[in-house]
Amino acid sequence: MYSVLIVSIDKKFLESARTFLPNLNPNIKIVCTYDQDGALKAVTDSQDIDVIVCDHDHEKLDSLALFEFLSRNRVELPYIIVSKEVDGEIAIRAFEERIDYYMSRDKNKLNVFMELAQKITFCVERKQQEYENELNQERMKALIRLAKLNGRSFEDILDYALSESVRLTESQIGYVATYDSKNRKLNMLSWSNSCMESCKVKNVPMVYDLDTTGLWGEPIRRGETVIVNDYIAEKIYPKRGTPMGHLPLNKLLMIPIYHDGALVATAGVANKKRDYTWTDEKQLTLLMDGLFSIYAEMILKGKTLATENKLRNIIDSAPIGMLVLNSKLDIILCNSISSKLIGCGDASNQPGIRFFQNNISKEIQAVVNSVIIDGNTHVSLVPVRNQATGKDYMISVSSVKDIGADQSGYVVTFDDVSELNKTNSIMREAVEHINTLDKFVTEDILRSLKGIKEAMVSVGGTAELEINCQLNNINEAVGFVRDYHNVGMIDPIWQDVSVEVERAMDIFNVPKDLVKIRTDGLRVLADPAFYNVFYHLFSNSIMHGEHVSEIIVKYRIDRGNLILIYRDNGIGLSVDTKDNIVKGKIENGKFGMFLVGSILAATKFTLGEVGFSGKGVVFEITIPPENYSIN
Repeated sequence: MYSVLIVSIDKKFLESARTFLPNLNPNIKIVCTYDQDGALKAVTDSQDIDVIVCDHDHEKLDSLALFEFLSRNRVELPYIIVSKEVDGEIAIRAFEERIDYYMSRDKNKLNVFMELAQKITFCVERKQQEYENELNQERMKALIRLAKLNGRSFEDILDYALSESVRLTESQIGYVATYDSKNRKLNMLSWSNSCMESCKVKNVPMVYDLDTTGLWGEPIRRGETVIVNDYIAEKIYPKRGTPMGHLPLNKLLMIPIYHDGALVATAGVANKKRDYTWTDEKQLTLLMDGLFSIYAEMILKGKTLATENKLRNIIDSAPIGMLVLNSKLDIILCNSISSKLIGCGDASNQPGIRFFQNNISKEIQAVVNSVIIDGNTHVSLVPVRNQATGKDYMISVSSVKDIGADQSGYVVTFDDVSELNKTNSIMREAVEHINTLDKFVTEDILRSLKGIKEAMVSVGGTAELEINCQLNNINEAVGFVRDYHNVGMIDPIWQDVSVEVERAMDIFNVPKDLVKIRTDGLRVLADPAFYNVFYHLFSNSIMHGEHVSEIIVKYRIDRGNLILIYRDNGIGLSVDTKDNIVKGKIENGKFGMFLVGSILAATKFTLGEVGFSGKGVVFEITIPPENYSIN
């Protein structure tokens, strides 16, 4: 809408202007007056005038004098002079005073008002463009100043952003409120000072329920800008109250505020003299976007700082020592335990560990240097003793990235293993005592058995057979103790299955033609006593199979696992016996299958029996993929 103030003493001219101009351009709105006082009053009272047209009259209305009068009163609006006839002097003076346009009306009336309508349009559009450019410059300055406030308190930044929003939109009042989508609540952050001074409502709550708020909740509910340029006549939006309480409103601009795609807040300005337009929306939106970018960054920094403090507290209260070094071996972080160990005093920003002379500091430096030289990313289990306290520590050093500005560094941990070492020492001594006792007792029993056998030469009959039977049982028990002693105590080793089967055959004197070995190229990672598995399987077959004439050892692959098979053609196992044999239960002083189960369990092998009674035994040993290889 182009609001035009026409100043003229010619009533016919005014009447024609009212008729022609709105018909030629419906956007033109006419305001008329007859003198300079009326012109000043119209401009100052309304402030809704876009351009002034003065109908020059040499005797009664001097257009140049009116222009000077308005200029002195700081009225800076586009100015058009119209005269009844062409007046060269007025045209030159208008040019010198930089008046926008001069024209005469000594031609066809329609042509006059067509020309005047065109000049009015040009004036207003040019003025609006100039205003837009100035506003854009002011907005850019405001955004730059807003960015420079990043280090200030959020209250200061908020007040600045709100006051600039009110100023740039030529409003009188404004507000900013955050939105809690989870609870559907609006939290008023700030009201402009003029609003607080004008509002008569006291003790207004600062948290509002979105579902019960009126007009000012619409930007959140709709997710879009709301412009109301005639508050009283507005009938689309609800009016159950405004954020300004009982403050009288006539025009209102409200926007939703998004950050990272989420609706986080709303802001509004009100009571502009002119109508709110998309330009005002842009000013408010850009300033609020800048504000909430800073707001989100400050919240993130606060959360990050809280997390860092929490982590520091956790690290400082950890039961182990922790030390973080940069690539220059300067201490970035040092908890209380490690601080006492290396003597660094304060827990951060200390000189590098090379400046500390105790043995733990030197050990750390040596280990870190080895990481640097060897290129390892992790070195652990380096024992060291604190000479001052007599405690033992296990040091672990890890190479890590993104430590401070150097982008690399090391994490060192100290674990007090004094009690563990003490316990291990006691256990080692106990094992040594048991081994010594076991050795002497076993040797003494064997000597006694040998003496009994030699003395039995003079004994005859059934007594001799019974004694021999009991002596064999004792001898078997002693052998079991000897074999079982080291099961699971020594690390597993890679073994050729065919070689271990033949080793067991030799020990038990199994005839060569009785066993068919079909395991060429098969190796297993098993307990060093693995051969004993076959020794006891051979023992069971020959001593209890009754008519065993063939034994086969072979294998197959099942779903990645190796199935090692031991088969004979003897009488097999009954259902009752099979379960006890597989579980390795000790029955009647027989230890063989118990030993077999223990040897296999030491490397997580499993044993099963799938044969049928009367058709021989079929033992299957299941070995996981990582414990076998086939060449």
